[in-house]
Amino acid sequence: LKHPPENNINGIPWLVDDTDTNNWRALRIINSTNNMMYAEFGNSSWNNASFDNPYCIEYYDLKKDPFQQKNAYDILTNDQK
Repeated sequence: LKHPPENNINGIPWLVDDTDTNNWRALRIINSTNNMMYAEFGNSSWNNASFDNPYCIEYYDLKKDPFQQKNAYDILTNDQK
């Protein structure tokens, strides 16, 4: 497995620890009535167990919030979730 270098080309360390915790998956729906994005962030490995209990879930209605400033997941109904 090849990892990115510790520093960028200017010698400055990267801010994201991609090799350890940047595991996510997202679904984007764009059609005539919807423009939404749903994402789940897993813990440490890319497998189903990691996403059985994601540590973060985000939902954005991009018609209302095009810059994804307010995570609206908590206000969704159970049917919407």
